[in-house]
Amino acid sequence: MTHPSKITCAYSGVVFSCEHLPLSLSSREVTHPIFHIPQKKLLSLASAWAANKLTPTESYLTYLALLNSTNLIEWRCPATYMGTVTSQIVANNMEQLIHIIGKIEIIKHPSFVLPHFSISPDTASLDNSYHWIQIWMQNYNDWADNIRSHANDQELQRRELSLEKLIKTSHKRIEDYPRILADWARIAGDFPTFDVTIRGTKMELADYWEEIIIKCAKESSIFQIPEADLNELIEHCEDNIVAEGSIHAMALMRHLRRGKQLQQNYLGLGDIDLASATRTSYRILKPTESAEDANIQNMIDIAPISEPQRKNYPDLVSFIKAKARWNMAQNYQNKPSPLSGELQ
Repeated sequence: MTHPSKITCAYSGVVFSCEHLPLSLSSREVTHPIFHIPQKKLLSLASAWAANKLTPTESYLTYLALLNSTNLIEWRCPATYMGTVTSQIVANNMEQLIHIIGKIEIIKHPSFVLPHFSISPDTASLDNSYHWIQIWMQNYNDWADNIRSHANDQELQRRELSLEKLIKTSHKRIEDYPRILADWARIAGDFPTFDVTIRGTKMELADYWEEIIIKCAKESSIFQIPEADLNELIEHCEDNIVAEGSIHAMALMRHLRRGKQLQQNYLGLGDIDLASATRTSYRILKPTESAEDANIQNMIDIAPISEPQRKNYPDLVSFIKAKARWNMAQNYQNKPSPLSGELQ
């Protein structure tokens, strides 16, 4: 009985198995089959990648195969896979690569020429692939600005829209979109994996941050997250995720900021029901007073007179809001008002 032969891919360095081959290959004779897939079929993997259905190795191979499909890459050595570092590079650049391929693949005009790049021992880490894609994009934009008319205008616009739709539809059709966004953000943002203790439970910080992203989807869960933890996550994502032109990155930041707004509103800082108020009022803030002081005073103003009971509220969130307002009012019962100004 023969065992599958082990083959080291000449482009990716990935080792894969092959049946009915009586020897193993570790030199540069053979590449992984993904490098022989037509570009159109490779692009169809975009939705699977966007939905986080590809493993890190599959994403890495797809990224290299798409680079190779441009015919603008010269292979002087295999690329180097470095685990989470490479996964972060792939996650941050895959979308832009898909977009530029969709733009340049249909242009046959003789004046449209793009620079070639090589994967060598100095560039095998793929760090420079971000700059390659940006240079191709800039070359395309310069060409499009300078040429007034060409036969591919309508087809080019159609292709751009279809590729954008391909990535966006994975967000809309899948119910667990927050989970998909959290999985992507963990890789693209290189979330730290050291242990932290959350509510008495030890877990990786990366797992906790994924949990925060998921909880940002609902008001009923985001209140469980400390504001400082959410702010720390937002700051990390702003510093570590390439946002320029990325649908995923922009969607993530919108999602996190919406979660922050929900978190602020759940205490009643943004949902005061003026229609049911017995009287309306306004205050003029002095230079020494802040919006936070005004928010605290608003919570006190609309706090229940007696301690809220769960049975009197239609859902848990409404009860927690009322209880928080009542607690705030009790805390300031024997203290000066947060605002020194008079009611007007």
